[in-house]
Amino acid sequence: MAGYASEILNQIDDICTEINKKVEIPLMGKCDTFIGETVRALNRVTYRYVNDGDKFSTDKNDYGYETVQPSVLWLADIAKDREVNRAADNIICNEFENEDEEYEPRLLELAKAVKAYIEKGEDEKCEIDSRNYRRG
Repeated sequence: MAGYASEILNQIDDICTEINKKVEIPLMGKCDTFIGETVRALNRVTYRYVNDGDKFSTDKNDYGYETVQPSVLWLADIAKDREVNRAADNIICNEFENEDEEYEPRLLELAKAVKAYIEKGEDEKCEIDSRNYRRG
């Protein structure tokens, strides 16, 4: 990863650390609220990228299809905040241009949108598990 990219990853880590101090996420299973499930989905997407290099993919032969795609799609389709939806859509729409130097700023945009959503404090019950979500 490029030198500038590590700075972006540090910013993402700082945001996720701050978010995780504010929102309780169960050790196993889905969250009962939209804020919780949104944070859980963000954690999944960022963790899989930082630790395993997994990125959003629609290619069933790509590991990111199983590990990252459901959470990104959930953030785009189900999350209750337009900026979160838009940031996740940006990852989806640019799938084939997702080299590290393009993907990391998109992850940062998503982390910032999730943080802003949480700060609004608007929450409600959530029934849809971000790890098992598929379109159509």
